[in-house]
Amino acid sequence: MDLASHLDPDTIQKLQSGGYALMLMLMVIEWPIVTFIASFLASLGWFSFPVVLLLGWMGDIGGDMLYFCIGHYGSRAFQKFQNKSAEKNSEFLQKLERLVKTNLFLSIFVVKFTPYVQPIGLTLIGKLNPPVRKYALYSAILCVPIPFVFGMTGYHLGQINNAIMRASKENIFLASIWAVAVILICVGIFWYLRRKSKEALVSPETGSGKSALH
Repeated sequence: MDLASHLDPDTIQKLQSGGYALMLMLMVIEWPIVTFIASFLASLGWFSFPVVLLLGWMGDIGGDMLYFCIGHYGSRAFQKFQNKSAEKNSEFLQKLERLVKTNLFLSIFVVKFTPYVQPIGLTLIGKLNPPVRKYALYSAILCVPIPFVFGMTGYHLGQINNAIMRASKENIFLASIWAVAVILICVGIFWYLRRKSKEALVSPETGSGKSALH
């Protein structure tokens, strides 16, 4: 069985034809799946895996800065979008706003590890006008785990795929044991960070108590 047949063929074709430049652009827009697929292709020899991880990190930062700028410089133009999103996430956004004023690092952490809220959450943070340099620094730090998790998972699934395609029982066994161990570690890291983000949002008083906006 070829695991590559289950990946998005359109994304694969774009990455193969566009190379690293297009890869970075796609990672800014929809980086998790692109990082995963690019890492899988790296295991097949199409790309350099370290470069894919680096671009995944850069793409994640680029996406964070894009949403920040939307909130910081163009909040009026996107007010209608924010109002619609706030209807379903008003309680979350209220808690996040309090957290931003207390601990900027923790607020970015919560947004990045809470599913589906990154666009509106980072836009809200930008609208609250924190120091740009501090935001960029915290974003760069917090953009390390997710590309790493998706990249390592995609690459090691590719290693399993390679062993299967070579039809070597020994290779399949060894590659599978190693890959499953790495993937479980990555999933464990992501689960731990996700749990910590939920705890931080529920108990915003765990912040330093000093405003991170000044």
